[in-house]
Amino acid sequence: NVVLYVGYTKRKGVFAAARDFSKNALVDNGEGGFTFGGSGSVPQGRVNIPGLGAATGLGCDSQDFAGSVNSCYVGATDAYNYAPVNYLQVPQERYMVAAMAHYEIDEHFEPYLEAQFVNNRVSAQLAPTPISQGTPYGDGTIGSINLDVNSTFFTPAFRTALQSLDTNGDGYVTAPSWAYRTLQLGPRINKDDRSAYRFVAGMKGDIGAGFSYDGYYMYAHTKNTQRQSGNVAIDKFINAVTTTTVGGQTVCASEAARAAGCVAANIFGLNNLSQAAVDYLGITATNVETYTTQVASFAVTNNNLFDLGAGGVGLAFGAEWRKEEGSVEPDTYLASGNVAGFNPGNPTSGSYSVREFFGEVNVPLLRDQVIHRLDLNGAARASHYSNAPGNVFTWAAGVELAPVQDITFRAQYQKAVRGPSVNELYLGNTVSFDGNADQCGTAAATVAGSALNAICVAQFNKAGAPLSNIGNSAIQDPNLVNPLRRVGGNANLREETANTYTIGVVFQPTFAPRFSATVDYYNIKIKNFITSGVGTDAIGTLCFDKGIQSYCDAITRNALGEIDQFKDGYVNSGGLKTSGIDVKANYVLPLGNALGTSTKLVFAFDGTRLIKYDFTKVIGLDLVYHCAGAFGANCGVPTPKWRHTLRATLATPKIELSGMWRFIGASNDDDPTTTYASEHFGSVSYFDLAASAKVNKTFTLRGGVTNLFDKTPPLAASTQNGGNGEQTNTFPTLYDVLGRRFFVSATMNF
Repeated sequence: NVVLYVGYTKRKGVFAAARDFSKNALVDNGEGGFTFGGSGSVPQGRVNIPGLGAATGLGCDSQDFAGSVNSCYVGATDAYNYAPVNYLQVPQERYMVAAMAHYEIDEHFEPYLEAQFVNNRVSAQLAPTPISQGTPYGDGTIGSINLDVNSTFFTPAFRTALQSLDTNGDGYVTAPSWAYRTLQLGPRINKDDRSAYRFVAGMKGDIGAGFSYDGYYMYAHTKNTQRQSGNVAIDKFINAVTTTTVGGQTVCASEAARAAGCVAANIFGLNNLSQAAVDYLGITATNVETYTTQVASFAVTNNNLFDLGAGGVGLAFGAEWRKEEGSVEPDTYLASGNVAGFNPGNPTSGSYSVREFFGEVNVPLLRDQVIHRLDLNGAARASHYSNAPGNVFTWAAGVELAPVQDITFRAQYQKAVRGPSVNELYLGNTVSFDGNADQCGTAAATVAGSALNAICVAQFNKAGAPLSNIGNSAIQDPNLVNPLRRVGGNANLREETANTYTIGVVFQPTFAPRFSATVDYYNIKIKNFITSGVGTDAIGTLCFDKGIQSYCDAITRNALGEIDQFKDGYVNSGGLKTSGIDVKANYVLPLGNALGTSTKLVFAFDGTRLIKYDFTKVIGLDLVYHCAGAFGANCGVPTPKWRHTLRATLATPKIELSGMWRFIGASNDDDPTTTYASEHFGSVSYFDLAASAKVNKTFTLRGGVTNLFDKTPPLAASTQNGGNGEQTNTFPTLYDVLGRRFFVSATMNF
């Protein structure tokens, strides 16, 4: 037979401005509270120049240009609120076609085919491009810019102030810290067009004597084309803001740049860019990602090899070959780092292959002899990776014991491995912004003779920054400073090795045949757990608290002493240890003909108690994050100690009504040494309702409401804004950010 499936999905976007909790960017004030804030990259422009406060008479070195007139910059009131134009839910359009076919020639030969094609289009939108001294450029950052002291872009009073700071008389004053946002270029938009197809061709059938075989070849290919707008060419920006005065006009200082079309950019005031400057600065960019997976597998099975008196012994064995290939091809702007807006990244390309031999066995030992049932099972797999893992052997063994029919005890042990992915191995350098971890702006850093003071002095001297800024909280103000983190692949990564054991019980009482329950304890230890770097917070801890020089060397500061970047990359960490208890229960209550037909009430419960979730960031170092029931800059998304779902369904042959309770337990911040505005998240409950009706044999109508009581998520400022949250003022990967919503769907069978 042949089965064909066609699907289409279209979803509208939802902006953060549409929800009260997310329409303003929250900043953690470091004193246990929130303020409305945002980014120090402001559309009116901002500079921080030593001595500027005295030269202008304003008493502040950090100034912006609201109304095209310089004034003291105050982050709490002058920061740019980037939140409302970002998406909470991105718009999506997806097409899918799938087909399956098989033809039984005879019992020995049954060829089969599978084919799928999916095209998925998603648009992401971010606030207009921020650009500053800390913006990644090539292998470093843009750094300082030089201001023309005679520029017509400035007021006469400000020109006079700059001229007083021009100590060498070259006509320029260096701004070591500055920021701007290209509001006139519009938002940054990234359009992903992802096409994926998968083909499987195989043959299965009986060999004889109870043996059967199944062999197939699978080829899967994914290509994602990203088209970006709203970006800025950094070399053009530098040329456009490095100006000179010719004939009373402010123009690009470089004659070569002027010959190439450079237009001077007035970034000192709101909406001061000319249209010619907008056209000169703005660029589009393209990124192409390609991934391919190939699998060739052959397995032989026998479900009744022989009988030891308790049932047939099952056996399976076979071989498999697998190849993974991937590449990321950014265009010239992205690859060279000559782009501000969406983050740049170097080209990525690599592949590896795996050859494996495997076997599994299931042995029933006893049936109704002293005990009700005793089964053993085992599995083994020998793998050869073409890259760093090399030869790997994994295995598993388990037992099921039912002393009586009503209850079964089960236990399983497994050693498993996961080889590093193409991205983890070969990812070209990319950048992210994950918050700050500076301690040199604290009072503790000023204590002479302390280890922290010595570290800060060494870093400031290396950067040529004034030592007087040590202890100045402004150098780590989240409204002003948002250092980047560079992350790259690591071709020397080793495989992850997981040792897992589970012990559980299944209860299916004969006196209550419609009830069943399972309770399972799990314990997992992952050695060489692969992570995308140790993270900015851990780098800060390992440098400033532990005094480890290699991590201090991963920090780069600018001429004011602000951290510009952290250098990081994929590593095998010190490991992950987790344990917990899973609980499931189901009960069916027949109601007879209560609604005029056969009716039943079905209850389904699924809960997890997390006992341990310990993550050691660095091999050999005593830096362990205890993340069970925690969230924050190190543990990330909350991992509550208890969470569950409970569904109740009233079912008739034609109508179903159901309600679900989704419970997420409480959690606490993971850093006891820092006081955040969000130190504790209480438990959260969501309630959903759904209904379906079989109108006739071919048509079924469904509808319902999700998050019935419109529960809003708990609040936490993002790490970029000095907090311990994820983004959009909360953790959208865990909590519901859309609120109450309704859905209707229909199914037709032909």
